[in-house]
Amino acid sequence: MKTLIISLFILANLYNTISLIASNDIPNRLTPDKRSDAIANKLKEVCKLTPEQRTYVWDVIYKREKQKDLDREKFHKNLTAATNAKNKRNQTANEELKTIMDTTQFKAYEKWLKEIKKKRETAKTETPSKEDPDLIFIQMDDE
Repeated sequence: MKTLIISLFILANLYNTISLIASNDIPNRLTPDKRSDAIANKLKEVCKLTPEQRTYVWDVIYKREKQKDLDREKFHKNLTAATNAKNKRNQTANEELKTIMDTTQFKAYEKWLKEIKKKRETAKTETPSKEDPDLIFIQMDDE
């Protein structure tokens, strides 16, 4: 008996929710007493339903909940796909940036090597000065 009352109360609440959405006959602006009276009236209406009508109400509720679940799942799939696409774009951009940085660093390294070679050539003819530590280092490497 207790489970029957609980299930009827749940059914009444779900039916009430459907009724609120459909007809909006129990507005939220009612005082708690009037609201509980309106809910009690809805519960009486649900109790008057035949088993076929109750089954229909349950089917409608089930279909709506199932559709909500499907919509939620579809949203998460789309969100996951969008996130994966964004991550892939970012990864591609990072790889391109890395190749650009590698080439610019390589060019800077080549430029630095050319400068060092020039310093080495001039260092062979000149004595190293104390202001330029690279030249001292280069001469030590040559020995």
